Amino acid sequence: MEHEPMLNQSSPTAAEGRTRSPDKPSHFQIKFSPLDLLKIVGGMVVLLGLLLHLVGVATHSAYLREWGVEAALFPRPLDRVLIDGYEVLLVSGLKISILPNLLILVAFAAAVTLYWTAFGEASRRIDAMEAAPAWLERLPRWAQLLSARFVVVLGITIAVPLAMWLISYFLAQPVVLAENSGKAQAAKQREQFAKGCQAATPTGCFELRRGTELVARGLLIDGSQEYIAFYDVGTSGVRVVPRQGTSFVRIR
Repeated sequence: MEHEPMLNQSSPTAAEGRTRSPDKPSHFQIKFSPLDLLKIVGGMVVLLGLLLHLVGVATHSAYLREWGVEAALFPRPLDRVLIDGYEVLLVSGLKISILPNLLILVAFAAAVTLYWTAFGEASRRIDAMEAAPAWLERLPRWAQLLSARFVVVLGITIAVPLAMWLISYFLAQPVVLAENSGKAQAAKQREQFAKGCQAATPTGCFELRRGTELVARGLLIDGSQEYIAFYDVGTSGVRVVPRQGTSFVRIR
C-alpha cells in the first residue's frame, strides 16, 4: 500500500534547492568600523576648528573695524582666535533660529529625493540598456539616451549652485553673529571710554611715554608686537602708534 507524502515533509530535491539558493541581500545594510567612526569624528573636529577660527577672526576684525583700526596690524595668536570663536558661538549661537534652518535642510533633502525618484532611476536604467520607463518608450533609442543624459546634466547644473548657496547660507550665520558681536563689544567700550580715565576697564588708563616725553593718556583697544591702538582721552580719538621706543605707565 502506497502512502502519500505528508504536506510537512519536503523532498530532497526541494531541500537541496533551498540550500543552494543564496540569501537575498539587504539593500539597507550600513556597516561602520571603529576606524570609520574615528574618521567621522576627526572630520567633525576639523570642521569645528575651522568654524571657530572663522568666527574668531571675523569677530576681531569687526571689533577693530568699528574703531576705525586696520585689523592686519593686530594679528591674534591662534589660541586666542579659537577662544574668541568659542565664546561668540556659545553666547550668541543660542540666538540662531533652529526651525527655519531645519526646514531649509528638509526642503533641500526632499527636492533631491524627488529628483532622483523621478529621473535618476530612469537615467540609470536607460544607460544600463534596461527597459525604459513608459514615458520614454515611444522615443527612439538615441532620444532616450540623450534625454537621460540631459536630465543628469540638468540635475547637476541645478544641484551644484543650490548646494553652494546652502553652504554659504549656513556659513554666513556664524559670520553675522561674529560681526554683530564685534560691533557690540566696540560700542560698549566706546560708551565706557567716553568717561575718560574714570572708565572701569580691565587694562585701566595708562600713560604712553617715549623716553621722558608724555605722548598721550589713553585706554587700550588692542596691541601687537609692533603697534598699539588706544583711545586718546585728551583728543577723544583713536590712535595707532608703533611700540618701538615707547613705554606704558598705568595711572589708574
